[in-house]
Amino acid sequence: KEEKKSTAGEVSGQHPEHEAWDKVLAIAGPDKNPFPEKELSEQDYGNLFHELMASVRIASDLEPAISSFGNLFKVPDDIMKKLKNQAEELISHPELKHLFQNRQNILTETEIYDPETGKLLRADRVIADGKNLTVIDYKTGDKEVVHQKQIKHYGQLFEKAGYNVQKMLLVYVHEKIDTVEVA
Repeated sequence: KEEKKSTAGEVSGQHPEHEAWDKVLAIAGPDKNPFPEKELSEQDYGNLFHELMASVRIASDLEPAISSFGNLFKVPDDIMKKLKNQAEELISHPELKHLFQNRQNILTETEIYDPETGKLLRADRVIADGKNLTVIDYKTGDKEVVHQKQIKHYGQLFEKAGYNVQKMLLVYVHEKIDTVEVA
């Protein structure tokens, strides 16, 4: 009896052509609604707001982001209006609008590796001026002490990586935008 050798296209003795891929693989396209048949929770709303703001580097990015966003996620009109109003208020806020001007080094959803936990953490917005950083984190829920600890941790990780964190801002997004500078 001849022993069969495994080739690159084989997994566990089964060749991919013989697998019923449509039974084990589903592809979600942009026409899928991530919130089907349920009320939009506060957490879902927060996730949508973060997703929208991840597309906005400078103020002029907001309108195109809103146009594509509503279609991509099939967001109901009333929720889309609320998202748009809060995003507009945020980017025009007197303490924040300078952070949405045309700068080359604006990063959104910036991943930071935490060597102690082995996890990747994500800062919502980082503005870099050389080695000097401003770190911003959006919050759509109530103020909690853990938020300050979280952004301080981001700052410490950036500093360990050789950056100078000049400012850390928590931005609470509610009926009114409230900023808290964390020292």
